[in-house]
Amino acid sequence: MSITTIVNPEETKKITFPGQYENEQILLVKRRHWIVLAGFILMIALLILVPIFVYFFLPLVFEIPNAEIFNKLFLFITCLYYLFLSVMSFFMIIDYYLDIWIITSQRILSVEQKGLFHRIVVEVRYSQIQDITSVVPGLVATYFQFGNINIQTAAEKERMMLKQITHPVETRRVISDAYHKEMEKTEEKK
Repeated sequence: MSITTIVNPEETKKITFPGQYENEQILLVKRRHWIVLAGFILMIALLILVPIFVYFFLPLVFEIPNAEIFNKLFLFITCLYYLFLSVMSFFMIIDYYLDIWIITSQRILSVEQKGLFHRIVVEVRYSQIQDITSVVPGLVATYFQFGNINIQTAAEKERMMLKQITHPVETRRVISDAYHKEMEKTEEKK
């Protein structure tokens, strides 16, 4: 089951996560928009073509005295280059896939992967939130409907940012509605 955006209450009952409270309901599970990964894949596809162009145009610019040594050296350097591209692609795909934001009825969880062995998990309860802002930067983001949500807490600097997520305006509304429901519950308890 894809967990990019889940708003169907029946689907959210099937999903759990470590540390979930007993009566906590998942409202949304968000990931970055797929266009972010598509842009990276396009960049890698262009970088794959670089050795091919270098192989054909380098002999036109420089005189190569020994073609056999040049071919072996070029093959070695090209293999290292493609190995580097493969590792870089692996890191980017892992980073894309493991970044996730969970919006529940009581809090917002941000799980961001920074490299292979560094993960940052931030939890913001609705009672800590002071301001929620959605930003859709530019024409591409407007067309593909992705952007950022900034959540300001009582802390000195911004506590949480949901980066490049799908439908940021609608997500902000869901967070705002959950915030108001949680505030009403705390007012009733007083």
